[in-house]
Amino acid sequence: MFGNKEQKLEKMVAKKNATGIIKLVNDKDASIALKAVESLGKVPGDDSYNTLITLLRAPKADVRAAAVTALATLGDPKAKAHIDHLMATEKDAVVVAAMKKAVSKLHSKE
Repeated sequence: MFGNKEQKLEKMVAKKNATGIIKLVNDKDASIALKAVESLGKVPGDDSYNTLITLLRAPKADVRAAAVTALATLGDPKAKAHIDHLMATEKDAVVVAAMKKAVSKLHSKE
């Protein structure tokens, strides 16, 4: 089953199917959920962007870090303001490091 969902995610990325990927963001298998968050960074569009912005406030630090990284991959400079705003209150060191890296990457795209 695990491999099956991973294969589906790869196909959805290839087809730029953000809606299908978003359905897997809350999968009960944490590794599939994280892979879905990562995958959104490869599918440009408002659905991907808006979902990733929402995930910046996810309860789990690994999800927040994955969302930040995916936003940097997506490359929309508007995400920089959201990340900057949340960086001041983020307590997880891994997430803060991901935020700094993402802001730097997004800054270079402005």
